[in-house]
This record gives sequence, C-alpha cells and structure tokens, in this order.
Amino acid sequence: MRAMRKLFGLVTAIAILSQAQAQEVKRDIPYVEKGDERQVLDVYSPKNAKNLPVVFWIHGGGWQTGDKSDVQVKPQAFMDKGFVFVSTNYRLLPKVDMGTIVRDVAKSMHWVHEHVAEYGGDPNRLYVMGHSAGAQLAALICTDERYLKAEGLSLEIVKACVPVDGDTYDVPAIIDTAETRWRVHHLPPAKFGHREKFGNDPEKHRDFSAVYHVAKGKNIPPFFLLHVANHPDTTAQALRLGNVLKEAGIPVTVFGAKETTHSKVNADLGKPDDPATRALYVFLNVVKAEPAQSAPADVAAIRDRMHTYIAANEIAGAVTLVATPDGILHLDASGNAVAEPAEPMKTDAIFWIASMGKPIMGTLIMMLQDEGKLNVDDPVAKYLPEFKDLKTADGKPAQLTIRHLLTHTSGMGEISAGQSRNCKTLADVIPLFVAKPVAFPPGSKWVYCQSGINTAGRIAEVVTGEPLDKLMQTRLFDPLGMKDTTFYPTEQQLPRIAKSYRQTESGLVAVATPFLNIKNPSARDHFPAPNGGLFSTAPDYARFCQMVLRGGELDGKRYLKPETVKLMTTIQTGDLKTGFTPGNGWGLGWCVVREPQGITAMLSPGSFGHGGAYGTQAWIDPAKKLVYVLMVQRANFPNSDASEVRKGFQEAASAALANSKDK
Repeated sequence: MRAMRKLFGLVTAIAILSQAQAQEVKRDIPYVEKGDERQVLDVYSPKNAKNLPVVFWIHGGGWQTGDKSDVQVKPQAFMDKGFVFVSTNYRLLPKVDMGTIVRDVAKSMHWVHEHVAEYGGDPNRLYVMGHSAGAQLAALICTDERYLKAEGLSLEIVKACVPVDGDTYDVPAIIDTAETRWRVHHLPPAKFGHREKFGNDPEKHRDFSAVYHVAKGKNIPPFFLLHVANHPDTTAQALRLGNVLKEAGIPVTVFGAKETTHSKVNADLGKPDDPATRALYVFLNVVKAEPAQSAPADVAAIRDRMHTYIAANEIAGAVTLVATPDGILHLDASGNAVAEPAEPMKTDAIFWIASMGKPIMGTLIMMLQDEGKLNVDDPVAKYLPEFKDLKTADGKPAQLTIRHLLTHTSGMGEISAGQSRNCKTLADVIPLFVAKPVAFPPGSKWVYCQSGINTAGRIAEVVTGEPLDKLMQTRLFDPLGMKDTTFYPTEQQLPRIAKSYRQTESGLVAVATPFLNIKNPSARDHFPAPNGGLFSTAPDYARFCQMVLRGGELDGKRYLKPETVKLMTTIQTGDLKTGFTPGNGWGLGWCVVREPQGITAMLSPGSFGHGGAYGTQAWIDPAKKLVYVLMVQRANFPNSDASEVRKGFQEAASAALANSKDK
C-alpha cells in the first residue's frame, strides 16, 4: 500500500510538472566526499535560473525512514515562485545517533552554500523547511548556531525557517506528554519512542529542542510554523515555539491548517488551492520585502527628512521604501496613519494610489501584446466598434490607436463624477466616452486623459473575455505576491487604509478618500477603474517596480519580454511637452524623465515612474538600479508630482546611498 501511494504521488507530480515551466533536475549529488549512500541531495532549478533564493527541504519519517524524493509538487511550486529547490537525505536511526543526523543536515547546507550558484541559486538566501522529523531538524538548525558554525557558516545565510507539523521542538515536553498519556490511559509505550530516539539524558533532550536555543542577537530568521489545527501535540509544540520566538523578538507566524492530517498537510503544500500554501506565500513575500541586513545605515536619514514634513503638518505620516533589483534597502513607517486618535503608521499600511494604477494598466496591455492578443498600434475601433464613428471637434474622423490611449495623446473627452458613479462596469463607460468629441487630432498634443486609460482597460477585457480586476489579479497581483493591491478592499483590509488629510492654516483636516466614501467599498458595484481606483502598499508596489526594473522578470517568472519593457518605458511622445513637471516625456503608461531637473534632479535620464493625486509616488532609475516608493495621503498638494515631500524623500535617499558607497 505504501508503495502504491508513493507511485500515485509520483505520477501526480509528473503530470503537474509536465504542464509547468522548463526545469533542470540533478539527483543524488553527494554532499560529502566518499560519504554514505544517504549523504546525497537533489537540486531542482528553473531553466536559466540566476541568483534565485533557495528552498532547502528536509524530509520526515521519524528519523528512521523517508527520502528526499518524497516532495510531491513542492519543487515545481517553489520554482514557479522563483526559488531553486533542494531536497536532502541524511543518515537514519538507529544506524547513527541524533547528533549525527543534525550534523548531516548542516553538511548538506554547507554543500548548498558552496555550490548552489552553479544551479542558479543564491548561497546567501536559504529558506529552510521540513516536515515532521524534518521540522524538528529545520527548527534546530535555525536556532542552534553551533551546527552551521562547525561548517564555517552562520545563521545569516538563512532567511526563513518553515517547520511543518513537528512535535519535537520541545523534546522534554513531548516525552512528558507521551508518558503521562501512557500512565493515565494504561497504553503500552511505543516500541521505538522518543526516549529511544533522543536517549535518556535530560540534557540531550534539551539540546535537541529548538525552544532552548532561541535568544536575541543570534540572527535567528523569521519562522512560519505550520501545524495541523486539530492535532493536540503538534499544535501545542507550534504554540510553544511560537511564544518563545515572540518573546525573543523574532518574527513568527503560526498557522493551524484545518480539515487536514499530518500526511496531507505535507502532500498539499505547494498546491495553489491549499490555504496553508497561500499563507506561506504571503509570509515569504513579507520576508523577502524586509530590509536587507546590510542596508546602509545612512538610509536612516530618510526617516529624519519625513519627520520634518510631519512636524510641519505637510503630511500625517508616510511609508518610504528604497529597493534594488534583488531586495529592499530601506523600508520605514513614519508618523501616523490616523491623526486623531493617533494610530502609528505601519509599513503594511494601505494607500489609495490613484494614478499609480496607470503604469500597471500599461504593463498589462504590453503583456497582452507579448501574447499576440493585440498591438499598441491597432485602432481602438478594432476592439470597440463604438469608436468607428468617433469625431474630432471639427467633425473629422478620429483615428485612435491604443498607443494614443497609453500616452495621453488621444484627445478624448472626460465624463463627470456623477456619470462615472452610475457605471457599474467598464463596458458602461464606453458609450459615454464616444458621445464626446475628440479635442484635437490624436497624437498632436499631450493632455492628461483619464478616459483613455479606462478605455485601454476595457480593451483588455474584450481581448481576454475577463473583467479587468480579475485580469490584474491573476496576471500580476497574485504571481507577484501583491496581496494588498486591489480595487475592492476587503473588510479585513479597510482598517489598514491610511486616512487622507488636507492641509489648512490650523493644521491637517481629515477628508474622504475616493472610492471609500461609498456605502460598501468592498462591494463590486463600481467599475474597476485603472486610471485611479487601486489601493496598494509600499512593499506590494515595490514588487511590481522590481519586476519592471529587472526587464520584466521577478523570482524566475517572466511577465514581459525585455524589449517590451524597453518600449514601454522609453519616450513615445517625441518632442511634445508632457507631464506635470518639466523635462519629461511619456512612455506607454509611464512618465519618463528626459532631462532631470528640479524635482527629478536626483534621477538619471531615462528614469520612469508615476505619481498619484494624494502624493503617492514610485520611480525607477534603471541607471542606478534603484526603486523609490513614497506612500502618503495628502489631498491638496498644489502639485502632487512636485511636492516638497517627494523631493525631500528622493534627495535624502539618493544622498544616503551615495554616502554609503563613499565609506
């Protein structure tokens, strides 16, 4: 029966892998010279992988059985998320003792650190995971630094630990629980129980328990403790370790998986419809968004600059972020998300990003062009027949293309706020748009145009047959891990939305945030407006920007061809005067810096980005390979693209990074 289950699992995995992206697998690689037949590992890597984080998987089996091949769908699932996947074997009881097993795992990690770059992995970004016995080994190796130290390594290379349904994070406790249970219920003891596995020495019991090694200042990584919710032993052990980690100030998530079993929670890990998998992906995205340990100390100057604007009542609070193609250099929250009563700003605060949805819309259109579903030089009327009769103000045919929509050179008329509120879908707004004449021959002028961006959104719906909110969710937000980016904030997200304010002579006064001043913001009774209807966080939007900065790829998944990113983010408006600050041109959904000056003086020529009506900003400098994200909610900036807050943030960040390089 066990063989049949393994065969079924293997067949299922092969079927799933056959439908996924290309991969390379190297099996039975020795991690010690002339070692035991069990001292081998397998490496799974996406084709053409380069510098990807590494999942290091430790199998279960009671330290007596199990194999590195028992990975089900995990390798492909994590490769699809941009990881290299390593699964290791180790020698087993009773042939060797418990200490030797842990040392085998450390030796395997040493091999990974020395060689995983050859397979496209980053040796300094290991995510250690394991199930059952492997959970105990993962937790111990990530808390007791002695094992890695013996291999010339430190815990700094481990970025997260994910033990899955282990019951031995506190060995003395589980021994006491088991023996009490036997005494009370008069059950026979296990033939090969925990005492046989861990010995009879109480000191060794503590030594093999992760809970007794947790302490501040040891570089212990964040933990995701997954357990079966209705299993008393693994639940108690997960809560025990979770509490110890919290007391030491170490980030920890404890997730109880419902309606599952010890075996099934492991087999389901990696499946897209598995709740535990989704929770794990959220955790991993947060961990990957944390500032790098080696972030320049001078970047703290950004916070000081933000506090000057908070003290001057320019803003109530801010979230600032600086990223590279591979990580976060700075992520900080300043001031308050709500002024009265005061609620401190947090880095996961959600903001109305307004027009910062326009680059996302442009990116989606370019993805559809890469897929052959449209071309930016196609007439709009090809997809929306209503536009065939569109005329300019002097009665001439208006030959609109998708390119005109994305570059704000369409000349289309706008509709009123009242008309917009009465529209439930993007299809509803199109007749209102075409009822208004085009103000000038398309392509001859640049005039910021909301209707053009929303028309592009409707075209995306037509060519795919899907509503725009679902398209953005499945094509961009979900795969990028943008868990808080949405047109429709949920009831759980609403409390995290930063309050909007306007500046007055007497201070900041709260004002309504657009799209929230309706009966139920979560209800889908208003159309998904790509011109300005999105909400997001700084870490979420940074993920999007990193993908674009990396030429259309992130974590091993390609969203756009590099040449498409180049087209999208270079000036497409010739010599037309564009934008709300001097020296800019316009790409396909993006503002592009032609000649840095004033507010853009610290950016390189060719930098691109976008702002939002309430002061949010995101700019990408491809020459310096940096992303700048500013999140604030101020309603009455005279010019949100030219605010002193934006200028101060970019100046402080640029100066801090320059200073750190000089040291």
